[in-house]
Amino acid sequence: MYWYDGELIKEDNIQLNITKPGLIYGATVFTTMRVYDRSLTHPLTNWSAHCDRLKRSLTVFNWQPLDWQRLQQLFCSRGVCHTPSHNFVCSKHLAI
Repeated sequence: MYWYDGELIKEDNIQLNITKPGLIYGATVFTTMRVYDRSLTHPLTNWSAHCDRLKRSLTVFNWQPLDWQRLQQLFCSRGVCHTPSHNFVCSKHLAI
């Protein structure tokens, strides 16, 4: 499962457009993050700074912003949520 071109892909294979900068030039944005205690709000997780870095990277490439709601669903489906009510910590970024 992976996120590609604004879509959550659940397949093992993908079709790539040969005119996309990611394929031609290797242009990509990726990130890694450690989640402490399965919580995006844990102080050491620093989720807000993580979201800010992703936002800046996407802006530099002039790429479409992430669908934060879908990203939340992915995290929650893996047992990592903001709160028991599943309010998303990155909701402030929905307007980017």
